[in-house]
Amino acid sequence: VMDCEKDAARLVLSDVSANINGRQVLDHVDPRIEAGEIHGLVNRQHDEKSMLCKAIIGELPVSGGGIAFSGVDITGFSAREIHGLGVEYTGGQPMLQAGMTVADNLALGGKWSAGGLFTRRSLNAEIQAWLDAEGFDLDASRCVLELPYSDHAVVEILNRLRREPKLLIVDETLDRLSEKRQRELLAAFRRGTERRGMSVLWTGNEMENLLLRADRISVMRENHIILTDKVSN
Repeated sequence: VMDCEKDAARLVLSDVSANINGRQVLDHVDPRIEAGEIHGLVNRQHDEKSMLCKAIIGELPVSGGGIAFSGVDITGFSAREIHGLGVEYTGGQPMLQAGMTVADNLALGGKWSAGGLFTRRSLNAEIQAWLDAEGFDLDASRCVLELPYSDHAVVEILNRLRREPKLLIVDETLDRLSEKRQRELLAAFRRGTERRGMSVLWTGNEMENLLLRADRISVMRENHIILTDKVSN
C-alpha cells in the first residue's frame, strides 16, 4: 500500500510496470505530476505514451508498482472510479455527436445534461458566453459537421475542460491543431492551473511544442522514463 498522505503531488506513479499478452508495455515508469502544472510527455512511439495514459485512467491493469492521485492510492481502481475522482482523458479520434451543435457537445456530461430544464436559446447562450470568456473563436450554435475536422478535437477537449477536472490528459491531440487553436487551448489550460490547481498531462511527438508550452517534460523511450526536468533547465 502506497503512503499517499505524505505526497501532495496531483499524480505519482511509483515503479509502474504493465504487460499485454506477455509483452511488457511499461517498464518501471515513475512520472510525477504536480498540482497546477502542465506536464509534457514526449516519445516518438505513440503506443508507449498511450499505454502510460491508459494505466493512469484505469484501462490498463498494472503488473507492478502503484499509482496515487490527489493523495489516494488508486492502484487497481476501475476507469469509472478514477474518472469520478476528477480525471478526464481525450486522445485519438474525436468521440463527438457530429450531427449536433457545438453547444450540444459541450453540454454532454456536464451540468446541462444532469436533469435540469433548459431551452435551446438558453443552452446556446450559456455555452457561447463560456466560449467567449475562455477566448475561443467558435460559434456555439454551429453544427459540428460544418467545422473543419481539426476543430472536432478542439470541441472534444473543451467538453472535458468544462467539467473542471483535477487532471486533464490530452494524448497526442494538440500536435494536429493549428497554432491559433494551440494558443487558445494553452491559455485555457493556464487559467485552469492558476485558478483551480488543475494539472495537465500533454503527450506529443514534437519536443519544440512541449518546450514552449509545458512547465516540466518527461522523455519516454523503450517503455520507460529516461528523463524528467523543468523546462527552465
